[in-house]
Amino acid sequence: MKTPLAVVIPISKFEHNSENINAILKQSSKFQIEVIPVLDNQKNLAFENLTLLITELNLEAKIVKVNSNNPGGARNLGKQLATRKWLAFWDCDDLPLISETIKLIEEAEKSQADIAVGNYEVEDIRTNRVVIQDLNLRSPQIGIGLNPGIVTGK
Repeated sequence: MKTPLAVVIPISKFEHNSENINAILKQSSKFQIEVIPVLDNQKNLAFENLTLLITELNLEAKIVKVNSNNPGGARNLGKQLATRKWLAFWDCDDLPLISETIKLIEEAEKSQADIAVGNYEVEDIRTNRVVIQDLNLRSPQIGIGLNPGIVTGK
């Protein structure tokens, strides 16, 4: 069963984060998440490596190349390509707990919320420490006239 989650991952330093990006993609394939890596100012080799891994994992993904030098711009571009009911933005240097994200989605759907917010532990690969990070999920279709509810995780 497909998870109703699309994840946008801005990537500005593929070579420094490739191990973690691989781990995120492997976890995502287990949960059948739509993944949208946005390669910002990256070489073709990064694109080729990412394409190969996504093909091996049979992962639903849309790889985007952009030259913005701006994580916000990369996120916005990725958001436009998302097709699932829920959208999250993950940093390429963190390893989120996907099972916790899915629990948050389930709670949000039970209460018919359009936005879900929670705090979850992630492993920061720069420091090899577990840190608390905000998790914000929202329906990509959010707009005027919708009734946003909030579900808080942990």
